[in-house]
Amino acid sequence: MLEDRHRQVRYPAMRYTMMHGLELHTTITLDNISEHRGELLDAFAHVVEDHFFDQYAPSDSIGWKFHDEEEATALRTIVTLLLRIEDEVFGGEEAELAHHLWPQVVAAAHKALDLMRANDTHTIPGTSATYSDRPPARFLDMRADTEAGLEVLGTVSPENTGGRQGSVRNAIARVVEDNHYNESDPSESIGVKLHDEREATAMRTLVALVLRVSVDVETQDRVRDEHEYLTHPLWPEVAAAARATLRLMRMND
Repeated sequence: MLEDRHRQVRYPAMRYTMMHGLELHTTITLDNISEHRGELLDAFAHVVEDHFFDQYAPSDSIGWKFHDEEEATALRTIVTLLLRIEDEVFGGEEAELAHHLWPQVVAAAHKALDLMRANDTHTIPGTSATYSDRPPARFLDMRADTEAGLEVLGTVSPENTGGRQGSVRNAIARVVEDNHYNESDPSESIGVKLHDEREATAMRTLVALVLRVSVDVETQDRVRDEHEYLTHPLWPEVAAAARATLRLMRMND
């Protein structure tokens, strides 16, 4: 039955950025890489890291970011290919695009993207609505990036940093710096990236904690690593505030 196969996704914003990452994998080539410098790294994050698919199976996201097992299987294929290439390549984006498995990445990205787009056009049983339940596009990608950063801040620990140096700093940039919350109040984002004052209040609390940790960690004259953020006395409060903020935002999505 349609309602058994095509579940309403709970986090459409995260689904949207995943689809954007897939699209980048189908369009960036050795011929146009100079026009898309850095976007391949973003694409990998949108497809793999933001959803922790290097640690958890895509099928765990059915009903959350995927409609059905067919979508999850398609994502599992491209994630496996991307992780193999990342393990074998150390020469930057050009080396990834020249890897012998890259044509398979492009084909897998096309398949996954086609499946997700097709499923978003199915009509929800008993209604005239479709499964394409995305928020307004003008703030969708920015909000989804923020949610991805919040998920990292709320889940990483000294024992588990996702296996990638820089993930915490990248998450802080997505939540705080990219939204200019280190310079302006989150309330100014209501209607653009945040839905209401409850979200803005939760974000304000989180940002204050993150900035206190960042000041302590980054004023010392040496290169930071993940451990120094994660072992800071305030980090448990940062993680709790990130989870609370993410919970509010996803409920509103």
